[in-house]
Amino acid sequence: MSKTLASYYQQAYACDQQHFNQCFYCGCEATERDHCPPLHMLQSIVDLGEEADFISIPACYECHALLHNERLMTIDERFTKMKKKLATPNHPNTPNT
Repeated sequence: MSKTLASYYQQAYACDQQHFNQCFYCGCEATERDHCPPLHMLQSIVDLGEEADFISIPACYECHALLHNERLMTIDERFTKMKKKLATPNHPNTPNT
């Protein structure tokens, strides 16, 4: 990622120590940074002047992979979409009942 693109994003961190290094979406260990909007869509979003949060948040590999291609501009939109995806029985982070 170029320094120019990185400058668009603010990094968000947990406010409480117990949530440090946890996925924002599911609570598993965070191994990635999810960018809102996704990095590969940034140039077109900037060129079109679209409004977006431009935030980078901790995410686990699975949640990052599920959201990677979603053109969702706010953290709220991404969180809502992820809740729906996590509710499906085939997601690896869905508890077995």
